[in-house]
Amino acid sequence: MKRILSAFISFMLIIVIGLSQVVSATPIGKTPAAAEGEKAKRTILLYICGADLEEDYAMATYNLKQVLNARFSADEDVRCVVMTGGTYEWHMESEYLRDPDDLGLTVSEFTGESMISYEYNQLWEAKGADDPEHPSTLTLLDADGITGAPGTAVPSEDELMTDPETLKAFINYGVMNYPAEKYDLILWDHGGGPTGGFGMDEHDYWIYMTFADIIDAVSDNLVVDSDSDGVPDGRFDFIDFDACLMSSVELCFALADYTDYYIASPETEPGYGQYYTEWLNRLGVDPDCDTFELGKIFVDSFMDFYADGEGEGDCGTLSVIDLQKLIAPETGFVRDLSDLQAVMDAQVHTKDASGEYFFYDELASVRDSIQYDEKNFIDLGNLASLLSIGVLEPSEEWDWSNDYTQLSCHILQTLSQSEKNDIIYAGGSDSIETGFLVYRDENGELQLGTMPVSGIYICFLSDNVNSDFAVEYYKAISGALEKMPEGDRKDFLNAYRDTVVDYALIKCTGQAVSKMINAEGYDKSEINFDSVYEYWNEVPSYYPDDSYSLWNRKIKQLFDCKPDGLSDDTKAWIDGIIRQQAEEAITQSDITVDRIRYDYGDEYVLHLNNVNERVVQGAERNIYAELPALEDYIDKY
Repeated sequence: MKRILSAFISFMLIIVIGLSQVVSATPIGKTPAAAEGEKAKRTILLYICGADLEEDYAMATYNLKQVLNARFSADEDVRCVVMTGGTYEWHMESEYLRDPDDLGLTVSEFTGESMISYEYNQLWEAKGADDPEHPSTLTLLDADGITGAPGTAVPSEDELMTDPETLKAFINYGVMNYPAEKYDLILWDHGGGPTGGFGMDEHDYWIYMTFADIIDAVSDNLVVDSDSDGVPDGRFDFIDFDACLMSSVELCFALADYTDYYIASPETEPGYGQYYTEWLNRLGVDPDCDTFELGKIFVDSFMDFYADGEGEGDCGTLSVIDLQKLIAPETGFVRDLSDLQAVMDAQVHTKDASGEYFFYDELASVRDSIQYDEKNFIDLGNLASLLSIGVLEPSEEWDWSNDYTQLSCHILQTLSQSEKNDIIYAGGSDSIETGFLVYRDENGELQLGTMPVSGIYICFLSDNVNSDFAVEYYKAISGALEKMPEGDRKDFLNAYRDTVVDYALIKCTGQAVSKMINAEGYDKSEINFDSVYEYWNEVPSYYPDDSYSLWNRKIKQLFDCKPDGLSDDTKAWIDGIIRQQAEEAITQSDITVDRIRYDYGDEYVLHLNNVNERVVQGAERNIYAELPALEDYIDKY
């Protein structure tokens, strides 16, 4: 989602009056006069689901004006077709709107001004400031929905912008009516990554375009399958999500079959979204512009807008990725991630010579990496670099390498921002970076400092135990896998999905073990899978029945994601993890505090006695003081 939306959406009664109804349609396949003749160089398909971003903040209107102020329409080499919908109010002024074929522009009964409809999704052609006849205008092409039969009006509530069939219909309209050598698709609205999908149509808040829906829409259309025989024979030139959190490994791997280039942000986007004028100006001068170079303009103008432009003071990230190079066998990126997953899996399923499992580097690396929005979206470059440093598990004294080191360096080289690298180009605000730490660069050298964004994330698990996220992730990836063709990318996502579940189980058992020992008074020797299972099944006194137990509310769903469920093998594995966690658990008796008095006040030194330091994720402190004494301290120091 873009950052001006609250994460909680309450039910609202919305009363809208005073707008005249429109009933007219341009049948799909009828070619507008302006589109007759030779193919354009590019047709840009701009799909705008306005949502609250437009109703409350006029952000879609703001971006549309950037399009209309650009200079790309001196001839017909570049065409821009726009679909509007998904909101209860549009703010575009009437002077920007044209209806030359008398299709029926919506007119406000209060002001008499023409306006974009909220009752129907509508199609427009956007003309830039250099158009010789009607500069900086939106020309109405279809006034009352796109999915119905010719001459049939379909209201917005029956044609949600979050329905993949609506997006397919829009794409097909663009191909049939605005043929071009290249097609570019921009999806504008809220985004939530692999688990949150795309879009929020105000006509039904609770339906969004899932990961699987996105694949469905971009794979089944006349750009990708021109003869509708079910066999892909083309790709989009670029797909751009002007939405939050969409630059993930998972989405890249799934969409690489359907687009050459991918433009998206790994972070939440500011409300202003992307900046359109500059890259459209470039196309006006050079419609055959190399798309990766064009993507750099996307990124650079985005960063400039938030550094020195109207968006100054806000922060964000944006990336352009050459997906065909990213997934190419000679790049080795898919292979490297598959090998990385195999090591992660081995860390939680293979005991060393002393009978211990190792999974501490993984959890510590996540802690120190940039975590985007939901905190389970982990910057891949950060994660790879930090996994490669065996600080917590040195193979020998002062040897800061481990099983990840070589793999991680390969991944970092792929993600490198050096001039010679033309696979990914990313920008991130200075404020979006790690803390000060030791990390490994793409050449394998240890560095000391902060790490910036790499431009792409992968889903993992942050410091907070979150079984809900792991279950959501498992379901989202499972749905996407059903839509993906066979191949190495699908194999990776299938395996990695299961690895995320395993680490979530380890986090949940670790939390239970710690609470059982420290809050419930269990002896370490008493803790195994059976005792943890009983703990999970306890029902707090304020709940009416066992459906409210932690097991039934959360943990059971996590075990259900395991291929064999709660089998004997799974029990034996997790029992070994639990016993190790119990043995290594830190208790209150392991902690002592020394108080050191100074003239300016007291300092405290915390000691962990007989504790394996690798299990320590961090230290928190609570300070208790009587309010008057605390006020005196603040006033004095």
